[in-house]
Amino acid sequence: MDAIRKSAILLLTLDKPLAKEVIGQMPRDVVEKVTLEIARLKNVTRAEQEKVLDEFYAAARERTPMERGGLDTVNDLLRDSLGEDAQAILENVKHSMSSVPFGFLHKVGADNLLTFIVEEHPQTIALVMSHLPPAQAAEVLSSLKKLEACRSSLKS
Repeated sequence: MDAIRKSAILLLTLDKPLAKEVIGQMPRDVVEKVTLEIARLKNVTRAEQEKVLDEFYAAARERTPMERGGLDTVNDLLRDSLGEDAQAILENVKHSMSSVPFGFLHKVGADNLLTFIVEEHPQTIALVMSHLPPAQAAEVLSSLKKLEACRSSLKS
């Protein structure tokens, strides 16, 4: 099977809007040859179609470098595909990326936090402490130490 026939089969396999876009990127002489072949095609077997797709996929994997991710790439993709709606989605993506685990605890005072964790296992307390800013964690630990000292004096 020659390249022109493969191209024709591939274009017929694509959705029409995508096929139109691909044709728009092809040189004029190739467009004429491929569209002539499309006009001549009557029956394409499933096996021919699968062979063309497999070959195209293999060639594309070898030649296509992987795009780098990141917010700039997301911004370009969203802006190009969604226009004005892109900004709201981009803001949501930025917010999701910047959210910190247990970040809501940063706004809770040490005394309030203490009431929630005082009866927890030491491992749970350590996990919570590891997600706090150092000053806040120090304040909570200091309060825990004072509370433990009070409990010890009551037991004696």
